[in-house]
Amino acid sequence: MGMFKTDPNKSFGGKAWEVISRFTWQAPQTFIGKNVAHLTNNIKDVGDIHYVDGATVLEDCWDGGSFSLGPYIQLGTYTSLYESYRNPRTGAIETVFSNTFMHEYGHYIQSQKVGVYYFTKYAIPSKLTNNYGKAELDANQRAYDYFSLYHADKMKVYVDKIIWDPSSRSYSYTYKDWNNNRYPREFNKFNYFDLIPISFLWNL
Repeated sequence: MGMFKTDPNKSFGGKAWEVISRFTWQAPQTFIGKNVAHLTNNIKDVGDIHYVDGATVLEDCWDGGSFSLGPYIQLGTYTSLYESYRNPRTGAIETVFSNTFMHEYGHYIQSQKVGVYYFTKYAIPSKLTNNYGKAELDANQRAYDYFSLYHADKMKVYVDKIIWDPSSRSYSYTYKDWNNNRYPREFNKFNYFDLIPISFLWNL
């Protein structure tokens, strides 16, 4: 069913292209992602499966890290789509999207943008570098732009600054909606050099 799930935030034409592109523009990563997802369902203990804005999310399945192939996102052990935390602004316990899921969704956005060039532009560099590699920074940027636009209420709030006011002898706080230290952001947009098959070398 995941092959035909679409992002409700898109127009009718956008939804149609999202599906069509999985059989054309995004075909390599989509079909590998679909087969790996079926394999995972058969050999691993998948906690749950969710459909979120066009992505099929397998929860808590592989030991170690999470990964994305086309619209198929697999979250690693002890990683869930949602997590609970105490909102520092209100003190209330809230359920929000996990940062790992949002980051992986950023990879799905990359897949839609660059299609058949996804592996050399983003996927391979992502696996060969750390959280500060170009592909990872770009996924964070795309995830932030998307979720702050459509799901701001499902994002964590972080304390940004603590300010002491000597006149009132009290603290005030400013907040931010993304952990820039753990998930730094910066675009690594597609350019004509990325048409070369070894483009992963300069996208590290």
